[in-house]
Amino acid sequence: MVEIRQFNGRALKEFIHSVEYDRLTDVPITRHRAISQLNNPAMDKEDVLLLIAYSEGQLMGYVGILPDKIYRNQDSELKFGWLTALWVSPDGRGQGIGLQLMNKALEFWNDRILSADYVTFTKKLYDKTGKFHPEPMIKNGIRWYVRADLSEILSVKRGIFRKTKGLLTLIDRTANVLIDLRLRLSKRPTSSYIYEYVTSADDEAMQFIFECNKKELYRRDGADINWILQYPWVLSRDCKNEEDNKYYFSSSSKKFEFKLVKIKDHHGALIALLLFSLRNGSLKLPYYWHIDHLKEVAFAVKYHILKWKVNTFTSYEDLLYDALTKENIPAVLSRNIHRNYMVSKVLSEAFLLKPDNIRDGDGDCVFT
Repeated sequence: MVEIRQFNGRALKEFIHSVEYDRLTDVPITRHRAISQLNNPAMDKEDVLLLIAYSEGQLMGYVGILPDKIYRNQDSELKFGWLTALWVSPDGRGQGIGLQLMNKALEFWNDRILSADYVTFTKKLYDKTGKFHPEPMIKNGIRWYVRADLSEILSVKRGIFRKTKGLLTLIDRTANVLIDLRLRLSKRPTSSYIYEYVTSADDEAMQFIFECNKKELYRRDGADINWILQYPWVLSRDCKNEEDNKYYFSSSSKKFEFKLVKIKDHHGALIALLLFSLRNGSLKLPYYWHIDHLKEVAFAVKYHILKWKVNTFTSYEDLLYDALTKENIPAVLSRNIHRNYMVSKVLSEAFLLKPDNIRDGDGDCVFT
């Protein structure tokens, strides 16, 4: 008999500080991710954030839900949840536990569920609920490869590559000596604008975001940005600790950081705001705001690719892609990629969802 336990904010806070949590061989959420959930500006006290499946006292599976809000106009707001971190124990597979967890998430969230970048084999679970559109919503993107990064790209694929990661690292280092020399000899971009690096969204940034996002579907504001900056889901550390090893999903990395950059003109006026994430040499731009300064945003991306010596840059923003193409990103090669979203029928009927409505960082994507 499978028991499904649900955790709102209060229950989750108690759980991560309990003896029960300490004794688990597999944890359903890390403490720092739970603390981030508890500080989510979109969370209400009764929102269900985590569901855990137990059988005879043994943890058999779990799924997380990230609360969010969607906007149609100034007065129309709808609460919904992003499905995140669905996992079933090897001992529980084939018993329908994943489907039970997903159905419970739909029940607690009134069928208002959205899932980003789901694992392919879970598609059949979404279909079995009968609550999602059968075809995923697809957001196309591109990844630029600026420097050699075989050790990171291949080591996550198959066991043979993990075993040869040392050799791949040596190949990367040798190749990057030549690539870095080429980049140094090429003309470095210079900007007539000022880049100001800040650690939080201050009043100026908050007001700027407010002016820029009035027509956005999810309307990330300054409070959201400060929450993301202060409560990451992936922590930087050289080696995994005990809790990392108990958690199936990513919870730490050798280097993971957010960088918030203000772009100002020579009068000191803020013309763009960029939130970068940098993980082990892979750069993303989960969010950016501007008013008629997309060209300068693209230039800033190119500038920081070179400044920070990143290995790859990834974006799913069509408009940004066009602007970056004109900037001639100094990449060795590029590859088309895509991100799939599963959208519940109830959510889709309430709001017209399109790939262009979703920013790169929406859902839990900003945290990874």
